[in-house]
Parts: sequence; C-alpha cells; structure tokens
Amino acid sequence: LPGYGESLGFPLTSCAILLSSGMMGNIVSKLVIGSLSDHFGEIKATLMMITVNILGIVLLIIGRSMTLLIIGAFLFGSCYSLGAVAVPLLTKYFFKTKNYARAFPTISFASNVGAAISLSMVGYIYDFFGSYIYAFIIALVMIFVSILLLMITTKTKEN
Repeated sequence: LPGYGESLGFPLTSCAILLSSGMMGNIVSKLVIGSLSDHFGEIKATLMMITVNILGIVLLIIGRSMTLLIIGAFLFGSCYSLGAVAVPLLTKYFFKTKNYARAFPTISFASNVGAAISLSMVGYIYDFFGSYIYAFIIALVMIFVSILLLMITTKTKEN
C-alpha cells in the first residue's frame, strides 16, 4: 500500500498511513465478521466482508486524494478476515463438525499457498505493467470468481 500511494505521487512518509489503515481494517473486520456470522450466518457474513473488500479496492483504484486512499486501505484490510475467519467458518458450514478436522487442513494449506503466490505476483505485475492497478483488477476478477464458486457450492450443498 505505501508503494501504491507513492506510485500515485504521494510522499512515501504520507503513504505509510495506508498500511496502518489497512492493518486497522484487518483487526476490525476480523471482529466484525464473527459478529455478522452469529447474526446472519456464515454465507451472508462472508458476502458482506467480500463486499467491503470490493469497495476498498474500488476506492483504492479511483481514489486520488489521501483521504479516499486511507478509507480504501481500511476497507481493503477486510481481506484478512476472509482468510483468517471466513475460511474456517465456511469449512465448518459446508463440512460440518464431523468432517471439519479432515477438510480444514487441506483447505487451509491451499488457501495459504494461493495467498503466498498472489502476494508474490503483485510485485511481478507491477514490474511488468508499471502500475499496481492491474493487480487490483486481477484481485477483483478473482473475488468475483470466488463469489460465483461460493454461490454454486451453496446451491449444490447437501443438507
């Protein structure tokens, strides 16, 4: 996030606040998704956090003022709640308590490998295109693919 802000022409010392804002969003969203899950269920809570994350990415893409970028970074911090909280919640929802212990390690491993690869790709995308925008666009595409897969899985879930 500081590198992105700097690529937009803001001084790096000012852009450090983007990372802080994203980390605050990280903490808040992890607490919020648990509450949302208790009130609305795992699927709706996950979809709400995904929506917040999409809004954060859009604000980061269109934001040209530091205020919009800070808000976007805060909302973008919700991506951490998806990996840390939504994945275990959805695993329990789809596999139930009986199969959770068998399914979760594989799902967790796959999601962590995917996260490591995607984080590395951001640097390569910047080097190749000279902009972070393409990384954000690819993230949005992957989010929409995830929503589609979540909907398909929910519709075909055996009760």
